Amino acid sequence: MSLCDLHMHSTVSDGTLGVAELVAAVHAAGVSAFALTDHDSLEGLPQARRSADELGMRTLSGVEISTRARDVEHHILGYGFDPQHAGLCEMLETLQLRRRERLPAIVERLDELGVALDPDSVRRIAGDSNPGRPHVARALVEAGHCRDIDDAFERYLGDGRPAHIRKPVPSAAAAIAMLHEAGGVAVWAHPCVKPITRPGGLAQVVSELVRAGLDGLEVIHPSHGASEQRRLRRLAREHGLLTTGGSDFHGSRGSGQRLGRGREGEGIPLELFEALDA
Repeated sequence: MSLCDLHMHSTVSDGTLGVAELVAAVHAAGVSAFALTDHDSLEGLPQARRSADELGMRTLSGVEISTRARDVEHHILGYGFDPQHAGLCEMLETLQLRRRERLPAIVERLDELGVALDPDSVRRIAGDSNPGRPHVARALVEAGHCRDIDDAFERYLGDGRPAHIRKPVPSAAAAIAMLHEAGGVAVWAHPCVKPITRPGGLAQVVSELVRAGLDGLEVIHPSHGASEQRRLRRLAREHGLLTTGGSDFHGSRGSGQRLGRGREGEGIPLELFEALDA
């Protein structure tokens, strides 16, 4: 089976591989088509395109946008858009600025908790990318405050934890509309990664996002077992949505992530890429 991967991250956001190194790993994994979907950034797309061309691979423009709907954060994957679109670029630049502004607040909150952390260590780990919670987590591990990244999120940085600082993000509807304006499609990333406790659950959220213009659901993902995939495929059929799949690969920090593969090692079929590229 020919494979694709529609969800992965480089050092432009919170991955551990540079763009060229990541694309080489994608190729080595036997994946023939992919989309780089760094968080709130298009910076890596030109290199991804060059590397794909050199290796004879197919690629689409991609991004993962942080959004909020009804006070719950949703990540929206965008595909096939114009990466030079002024409105989309402005939205993402604003999000990147807010990420940078959040770092001092997280460090200050950690200090209040008795966890001393040098913000320069976070910036060093982030390098040229925008500093985010995964970079803070790695700095906490380096400083000996946490066993590993999962421990850092569980104790301090995860949603609802004592050092979590919410960043201002656009509504899901605004991000979807902007992706459409830029000529792309919008897909809800990993819908089952967290339990949905509000009335109506997953089906209600999907209905609301469809009314906002959602085009698809990410079905194959490391957080989705067979039952979650069946449920998502049923919802996609009911609403006439595209289905996609991705490894959500982050490199060495991601546990159980295999390029071109889902949770049980199932391959992500090339047909999912072709449906987006039609």
